[in-house]
Amino acid sequence: MAQTSPGANFVLNWDLDGDGAVTLAEAQTRRDDLFTSFDADEDGFLAPDEYAAFDAMRAADQDGMQAEMAAGSGGGQSHSGSGAGALLPKAAAKVRSAMFDTCH
Repeated sequence: MAQTSPGANFVLNWDLDGDGAVTLAEAQTRRDDLFTSFDADEDGFLAPDEYAAFDAMRAADQDGMQAEMAAGSGGGQSHSGSGAGALLPKAAAKVRSAMFDTCH
């Protein structure tokens, strides 16, 4: 099975129209979907137990990405320099930061 970089995986999962880029609207839609999936009682708020489940998932996701990067499974894309391979992880980090910071 081919391994992908975290940025490529982000685009694969968040690019709702399949055009190869994640727009702000797509990120907001996915963020809303993510929030809704953890709002077990559907009251529009994350209670402490709901947030704990969300935080555990986020930590596991980050640990998995760090383990992949440490193992050298970058899918051949550069994480520094220029070009799309350098921009994807930076863009993904900005969206992740905005997504998780708004949930605290």
